[in-house]
Amino acid sequence: MKVAAVNGTTTMCGSQAHLKHASVTGYQTYDEIFALLKGGEIDAFALSRDQLNKMAAKIPGTHVLDETFKKTVTAVAVPLNHPLALAFATKFMTEATANGVLRKAYDDNGLKDKPIRTN
Repeated sequence: MKVAAVNGTTTMCGSQAHLKHASVTGYQTYDEIFALLKGGEIDAFALSRDQLNKMAAKIPGTHVLDETFKKTVTAVAVPLNHPLALAFATKFMTEATANGVLRKAYDDNGLKDKPIRTN
């Protein structure tokens, strides 16, 4: 089984750790992997479900599995001892959540069913 993932991503690391009976190969771009999948040169593409659903719609006969092998949560990080950066990021995320900017960003990127975590 040939599985592709984008180099340097948590999905790549998770694929290698969990898919013991597959050969997981890293590539540089989503477009490169999409072309390989479309051309039948790989058997699977390890990526977030939301992104896969969009891509699968462009390749007739493609199926996104219901099962998952890992769950990733995206967060914002700032360096230690940078209180202004922490204050800015905290204020930005709080306001973006409250005023709907974050919800719109999720929705615009195919994440309409994803809740916004606030902790």
